[in-house]
Formats: sequence, C-alpha cells, structure tokens
Amino acid sequence: MSKRKRVNDMKYHYTYRITNIKEKMYYYGVHSCDCLPKEDIGVKYWSTSKRDGFIDHQKQNPEQYKYNVIKIFETRIEAVIHEMFLHSKFNVKLHKKFYNDANQTSTGFDTTGKGNYVDENGKTILISREEAVLLGLTSQSTGMVTAKDIFTGNNIKITQEEFNLNNNYVGITKGNKYIRSREYIEQCKGYNNSQALKINILDADNNIMYECFGDFREICKQNKLPYKQLYKSYNTDYSVYSSNRKSAITQVINLYGLEHYNKYKMWKAVSI
Repeated sequence: MSKRKRVNDMKYHYTYRITNIKEKMYYYGVHSCDCLPKEDIGVKYWSTSKRDGFIDHQKQNPEQYKYNVIKIFETRIEAVIHEMFLHSKFNVKLHKKFYNDANQTSTGFDTTGKGNYVDENGKTILISREEAVLLGLTSQSTGMVTAKDIFTGNNIKITQEEFNLNNNYVGITKGNKYIRSREYIEQCKGYNNSQALKINILDADNNIMYECFGDFREICKQNKLPYKQLYKSYNTDYSVYSSNRKSAITQVINLYGLEHYNKYKMWKAVSI
C-alpha cells in the first residue's frame, strides 16, 4: 500500500465557494490537490462539511450547484489564512445563507508548538509562536496579571514583564506587589523626570521617529503604532515584522493592510 501524500506536499492549495443556485446558499472552504483545482472541486471533491446530506445532495443534484475556485496559493498555510479571512468577513458560522457550521480560526495543521493567543479584538486564535511574534499577540499562558489601563479604564490580562515596563497600568489583582497608584504613574512621566523610562522609537533607517518619557504605550496609541511589536523589539535583536516567513507576512497584511506592513517593517524601540 502506497503511503498517503501529506496535504502540505500537494501541488495546488486553493480556496473555493460552493453555491446552491436554487436555495441561494453558500459554502466557503479550502482544499489541496495535485490536479487542477477546477478539475477537483465539484468533480472529485465536495467539501468536508459535516452538515447532514450536503455532500450527497451535491453528488445527486449537480445541476443545482455552482463551483468557484477563488484563489490558488503556493502553500497550504496561505490558503488556510485566506479561508480564515473569508470566514471572518462573512461570519459564516452565524450567517443563515452559509452551510459552514464554524469559522476557521487557525492554520489547522502541524499543531505541535502552537498555542492560544489573543488578537487585537480580544478573540483567541490557535497559531504558532512565530506567527504570534510577528503579529505581536499576547499568549494566554500562566504568569499573566490582571491590570487596568488608566487611559482607557479597561481591565486586561498582560504579562508580568509588560506590566513592569509600562507605567500606564495599575495592578488590580489582590496581593499584587506591583500595584501602582495613579499618582506614582504621573510622577514617572516627563522629559526632565529622572524616574521616567526613556525610549526612542526608530524607523528602518534608525531615524528617531518618536521620543517617549514614561509614556511609551500612550505614544503608540496616539499615533496608531504597532505597540506590541515595538514592545517586543525593546532592547532586543528583534525588529517589527522582521520575519521572512511568507505565511506570517500574509496574515499581517490580511489583518492590517499592506501600507501598514511596509511602513512599520524593521522599526525598533530602544532605551535612551
């Protein structure tokens, strides 16, 4: 018996749409194959939907269905990321016109080494550490503390390191030895304040774009900078969006746009 080929090693990776012309219902999915996608979807493959009778109904009533190959990719992960984008765009799991019972929320394979991370909207997604670092996402792991952002008034979960670095947070966890008062935070700001944490934000050419004096997070928020990425780069060898992994780059562009990616790529935060 020949060994089954790994999905990652197949020649074509594509996203597709199945349309029930009569009922005006839709299904978005992703698939990999070695034949041309147009010779695959609706011919050899009818989705992986678990909805009762959906696949059998397609096979028995082919005239009622239309199949569209939306986009072809070089890698499986790129195709899955595009499927995630489509599912999120139409919120297919809740949309009455879609057969999909769930939104794709992870790259779906090679789960070893992956973890749960919180995106900018507070949603939990399962991705690799490298993808999370590129996107600047916070891990849902132990060692997190509950803190209050004094500027937004929101309670959030952050790492102890991030809490210590930022004067904009007040610890609210009972017994937290790092609890700070608003008065202390205000005392640690200002150009001439010796207690202020002084940070320069540099662009890709090492030009100083912003100077921070105890207000690093506030400066990032006011100027819509990629705060989590810049925080990750603070006094390390890491630079914003410096990974060359194509799938991770694609995910950043899908989330924030190409202009954002090009503008902030290779920026850094350094101490003065």
